[in-house]
Amino acid sequence: MQQASELVTALTDFARGDEQIILADVNSNFDQSSSDLAASNVYSYFTSCGYRCAYQTMAAKAAAQRYSHYTTWAGWASGDFMSCCD
Repeated sequence: MQQASELVTALTDFARGDEQIILADVNSNFDQSSSDLAASNVYSYFTSCGYRCAYQTMAAKAAAQRYSHYTTWAGWASGDFMSCCD
């Protein structure tokens, strides 16, 4: 949490009012049977600071369309890996 707090403070100071985007894997869990994120502490902290999950926002806008339950899909020798990363 300290790193997340320091990041938000540094970005706020650096951006000086401009929009900010954080690309990070904060280890939030995603239940594929639900459209809700079971957020980790860092995700909850970011959302309380006003940040939004782009994936969740786009999924809500495309509610009438089929939307993927994963954001990462990688092929490995042992099989495919699919996951929703924040």
